Amino acid sequence: MPAIVDFCWKGGNKGGFPVRAPPAIRKGGFVLCYTPVIMAYLGRRFGLMPSDPEAAAHVEQVLGVVTDAVAEGRLAFHPKDFFASHKTQVDESVPYIKQYGEQRLPKYLAHWEDILKHNPEGQGFMVGGSVTVADLAVYQLPELWSECVATVQPIKFCFKFCFIRH
Repeated sequence: MPAIVDFCWKGGNKGGFPVRAPPAIRKGGFVLCYTPVIMAYLGRRFGLMPSDPEAAAHVEQVLGVVTDAVAEGRLAFHPKDFFASHKTQVDESVPYIKQYGEQRLPKYLAHWEDILKHNPEGQGFMVGGSVTVADLAVYQLPELWSECVATVQPIKFCFKFCFIRH
């Protein structure tokens, strides 16, 4: 943790592009921060981003919504103090976690389902006809959400089955 603090906030990133906050990646003198931007960059680097500009924009849109879903979920676990540990506000968070699981989570799940239904190439991928960084980003969400509702377990199984199948 001290290395991250030094890098982001105490001048440890000498000569690199300014970083606002973690997460951040560095490769030589290249530095990048902000989760959806990092995901898009790595998707391009490792062939998990469509070459078509419109399809790539749709992947970036999915990445942005994933980031929103995670941030909104994080608020439920930190209702008293966003920057404090969840352990210091467990009791206060119970109704917020329940509300997120019952009201917000279903809307995100419906959104992902809608995207899958509207993919003209089908095959169970978020965008296009093969795995993209959007699929990987959405795939990890049920693990995060498993704290919110018990009904996530079948969703986790479905995501894993569909992903492995392709």
